[in-house]
Amino acid sequence: MYNYLNIVSEQMRCKRARPAVLKELKDHIEDQKDDYMTAGMTAQEAEEEAVRQMGDPVEVGVSLDRLHRPKMEWKLLSYIFLLSILGMVLQIFVHRNAGALLETDTMNPVIRQSFWMAVGIFVMFLICYLDYSRIGQYAREIWGLLLAGILLYYHFGVQINGGYLKVNLFAYAFIPVYAGILWNYRMQGWRGLVKSMVFLAISVLAVLRAPAIVPAFILMLIGLLLLNMAVYKKWFGAERKRYFLLIWGSVAAISIVLFLMLLHAGWFSAMPLYQMERIQGIFHPMENGYYQMSAEVIGDGAEAFKSGTKIETSVWATDVRGDFLWLCIFRYLGKGAGIICTILVAGLLVYLCRIVFRQKNRLGNMMGIGCTFLIVLQVILYVGMNFGCVPPTNVFMPFLSFGGTNLLIIYVYMGLILSICYNSNVVKN
Repeated sequence: MYNYLNIVSEQMRCKRARPAVLKELKDHIEDQKDDYMTAGMTAQEAEEEAVRQMGDPVEVGVSLDRLHRPKMEWKLLSYIFLLSILGMVLQIFVHRNAGALLETDTMNPVIRQSFWMAVGIFVMFLICYLDYSRIGQYAREIWGLLLAGILLYYHFGVQINGGYLKVNLFAYAFIPVYAGILWNYRMQGWRGLVKSMVFLAISVLAVLRAPAIVPAFILMLIGLLLLNMAVYKKWFGAERKRYFLLIWGSVAAISIVLFLMLLHAGWFSAMPLYQMERIQGIFHPMENGYYQMSAEVIGDGAEAFKSGTKIETSVWATDVRGDFLWLCIFRYLGKGAGIICTILVAGLLVYLCRIVFRQKNRLGNMMGIGCTFLIVLQVILYVGMNFGCVPPTNVFMPFLSFGGTNLLIIYVYMGLILSICYNSNVVKN
């Protein structure tokens, strides 16, 4: 039997797939052997017959090699490169029409965007060819490093307007790691659920320390989505109703206690004016000065494009290549171009959902849903912000918005999803 298994193993090129496949073959041979021994054969005769029934080891090995070989998701990769090229074209367009306003940048914006795109693509392929299941295996250790990293960043990082610009990198890195934490605590019942909730609460509070309200809210929302999905899939056991009650009862209680503590500490009255304006903009976006300024600036900039006049403020040039790029596409390039860009992005989102929800590996499914939901949220909030439905906030359009941090985040997420697809025939539950 072992000689047979060795010959089969030699035909398989993917070393990571060999142990699981050989174990499955061995178990099948052992079952057949037991059946033949029950029928009256000796142990040696039963094993020889079970091996013979398996067929030629070379042919079996070649077939298994085709079945358990890493597979690149070429359609998704094509989407990524198409949107990357589109993003560069849009940034070149903005720079040519507003280049004079970008003198404050130390690098040419197009060169800077190209550099971060190249870095992002390199990181994406690096992650793609790694085994994503390692995140699940070492989730708690990785989470600890992220927590230490964000605390060190608060100590040594540079603050602008009371906040830290790069905190998004840490906030969104917690999401796939949290999927791994849920996977680690599956089948541990109440203890596993409570531990998972504690990990999520600490992660959100660490991001709120920035303060970064929007990234913390997104992290909390996606974390709760993954936690509820784990409960629904009975990762922690069959008592789903009680688990749901524990989760949402805890969320309500913590929210009330946190609000009362902040109110008692006078945090709201001591809040900087610009933060108060942003919060007011959530409830009265069209009456808020912060939103009105941004809307008027982008409107003036688009009209200046049409008339050919010079733009007097550099705020527009900064906003149009990042926060308000979508509005610029519709206003200046026309509805047709805007609709085409919207269809391309929507197509990516639909395809991502199709990939991750069809993923059979439980860790890959959970991690892919977390990554995809972040991208979906970013697109919805970004488009809503551009058309006045959402006040200006710290979100981006994947692949198209200006900024190295934005590009790095999206390419890391694409690398994880590509890794899940690439290893779908290799990694087992």
